[in-house]
Amino acid sequence: MTKIIIIDDHPLIARGITILMEGEPVTVVGCYTRAEKAFEAIIRDTPDIIITDLNLPDYHGTEVIRILKSLNIMSKVIVLTNSKDAVCIAECRALGVSAYVHKSQLSDELKKAILDVSKVACPPLSVSSVLSSIEHSVPLIASRRNILTAKEREVLLALSTGRTNKTVANDLMISEKTVSTHKQNIIRKLGAGNLLQALKIAHEMKIW
Repeated sequence: MTKIIIIDDHPLIARGITILMEGEPVTVVGCYTRAEKAFEAIIRDTPDIIITDLNLPDYHGTEVIRILKSLNIMSKVIVLTNSKDAVCIAECRALGVSAYVHKSQLSDELKKAILDVSKVACPPLSVSSVLSSIEHSVPLIASRRNILTAKEREVLLALSTGRTNKTVANDLMISEKTVSTHKQNIIRKLGAGNLLQALKIAHEMKIW
């Protein structure tokens, strides 16, 4: 029996998945609206599959996946989201996500993804049909680097030396507010919680 834990701040989504999988060799062992609550259950119940939204109240979904990897959690991950952003797809691919399904495809595509992922030891990232044309337009290696713009990479590299926003602004001849905006965008795009995490992620993804 495949065990599933769901992390989504909309309870109806979890209920819908439970109903969707009735009659299949799958059981939902936990549904959580916040990632922090889910971590304890994941460690305790060792689910085979974790289904998570990207936009959670306490963590971004990509940060959840990184935390799971740091804890050596072997569960496969399915991302269930409203986002059709090609960068999100590329980032999830880089993180080893098993499937990426849009919420508009909650029935057939999600059921197929769950059953496929539960049968394969190390499945490649699958993307629901509504997203496939977007996903195919993003080459894997190039997409990792292109998550950030050239200016964002320049700002991140400058910040990596420990310089303040003001110093970086002076060095790059831009305003301090622009540096702050770039920094916020970098942290968001990389799914990090702060600049230090963003630097670590950027290094791992070989962004520079």
